[in-house]
Amino acid sequence: MNVELPYKIGSVFKTIRDGKVQYDRINHYIVGRKIKVVLELNYETDKLLSEPMFLNELERNWEFVEED
Repeated sequence: MNVELPYKIGSVFKTIRDGKVQYDRINHYIVGRKIKVVLELNYETDKLLSEPMFLNELERNWEFVEED
């Protein structure tokens, strides 16, 4: 099975939590009937994994950080 994923593993996203900018990155995908993504929250400090979420939730609540 070939699946085209919209973002590479390790892609960084930002969001605002409790009034602070937080940077998270994609840790892995779960591929089923719909694709889910798991983020590494505050990847620079905490390295806590998020609950799996659908891509539309990621795109609604996080902003993709362009790579240099």
